[in-house]
Amino acid sequence: MINVKDLMVGNFVKDKNGEIVFVSKVHRESVADKWGGLVFDDEIEPIPVTIDILKVIGFEEDTTAGEPWKFWRYWDKDGKYKLDVYPEELYCNSNRKFGLHVDNASCNSIGSGEFTYVHELQNLTRCITGHSLPIEKEMLYDN
Repeated sequence: MINVKDLMVGNFVKDKNGEIVFVSKVHRESVADKWGGLVFDDEIEPIPVTIDILKVIGFEEDTTAGEPWKFWRYWDKDGKYKLDVYPEELYCNSNRKFGLHVDNASCNSIGSGEFTYVHELQNLTRCITGHSLPIEKEMLYDN
């Protein structure tokens, strides 16, 4: 279950039946789904991020020679920022699954955070960069 206070318009979550929900409006105890209906906070489930989901969003595994660990990188289509995602054992100081590090086009750090779920990755990215990741509903099924 997710507290609706942790959600933003544009987030993807699941309802109690496992259907993908696109949050189009956040109410005190529910969210409105872009495709119809309300989903109440006790029916909202997070979508765990997987490597497959990162790949379908557009993250690519970094293959730089000499890198001591594996991570996944996403470049903004306009080249304004890049996102690096690291597995928990290298980055996280909490119970989160992944760490996010964000650099601007000049490779200066502009933010970081930890996440486990798609809506957390969306919120971190939007808060740090001011932009949303290009996620579509279909990308989240079977990944």
